[in-house]
Amino acid sequence: MRHNAYLYQGFKQFTANVKTASHCFFIFHHSLATNDDHILNRIARGKFHKLCVGIYGEPASADNQRIMNHANELAVQCNEKSPLDVVFYDAATVHVWGLGLEAE
Repeated sequence: MRHNAYLYQGFKQFTANVKTASHCFFIFHHSLATNDDHILNRIARGKFHKLCVGIYGEPASADNQRIMNHANELAVQCNEKSPLDVVFYDAATVHVWGLGLEAE
């Protein structure tokens, strides 16, 4: 990642933010795939206490079950001094950037 200054700086900032206990993180539109374990491992070693993970479609689907299991594994990896509460939300109902909202 150091070959890309932009990504490296973002990763450094993310690492600093997960060490802040007062923060809460939202994961929106991400598969929690193993190719991003370097990021997910930072979450597991973080000090923040709440992680909200977006789920699309049927929670019982194979993909969503894999995502939910991986997110819950992050909580298990956390230090007892910084337990992580993982909650799941219906990502289809969230208008993150105001999309879908009617102008007033």
